[in-house]
Amino acid sequence: PGLHLSDITKDMLITAGLNKWKTDPDPMKRKMQWEKGFLWERLIQRILQVQLEKDIGLSNGALLRPGEYTVDGVIGTPDALNVIEWHLEEWKATAISTRNLNKDTIQEKKPEWLWAAGWHVAHFNMDSVIFRIWHHTEFDPTIKQYKVSFTPDELRTNKEKIINHARHKGML
Repeated sequence: PGLHLSDITKDMLITAGLNKWKTDPDPMKRKMQWEKGFLWERLIQRILQVQLEKDIGLSNGALLRPGEYTVDGVIGTPDALNVIEWHLEEWKATAISTRNLNKDTIQEKKPEWLWAAGWHVAHFNMDSVIFRIWHHTEFDPTIKQYKVSFTPDELRTNKEKIINHARHKGML
């Protein structure tokens, strides 16, 4: 129960006319799309665990899965924090091809990822996120990663935009 950050960012997309994807009417297909993302998170967690030779769940390891937190009445669920290099980790699965989604197009194609990442980055007093993205519709599925940095002004503006949107829509 409560208002999740993704509920706000999805509504922001719809309000701005940016909701470009088509939701499959078949509930089983929607569930399977969600499962792809869940499995990708578990796979990348395991890959990074092996690389780091540490347990990702321990706070003395390089990566920490913080779980759910609530700030200003909004529930956030970041994927992981790199506590050594001090950045957010976000692990995404998408059907968008690598030629159509890259560091230069992420703001246009997936602004909701940046809005949510900015929210988490600000909450944890960080300044950047690394997106690890599985492009699963490629003939040979591809994994790309991009680092995005935020200025303090961008983080403040992002948080204000999210809170103001939720209040204006009666969500908060």
